[in-house]
Amino acid sequence: MSRFTFLNEDGETKISYSFHNIYCPEVVHNFKDFLLGCGFLESTVIEAMYEVIEEYESLHSRKDSAKSSLSA
Repeated sequence: MSRFTFLNEDGETKISYSFHNIYCPEVVHNFKDFLLGCGFLESTVIEAMYEVIEEYESLHSRKDSAKSSLSA
């Protein structure tokens, strides 16, 4: 089973969060909890996750477009 450790160091303060998991949804949920524990607002964390998804989808669609134009 995979072990994950998230660490936030800010001057003398350290926040460490470790867990064992192999399922992506649980890893993402634990990462969100870690960020919330570090003081980020839930709305900010969720908005950032959506931005990453949108960027990924944009890059993925551009990759598909490039492949299809090469095939033609």
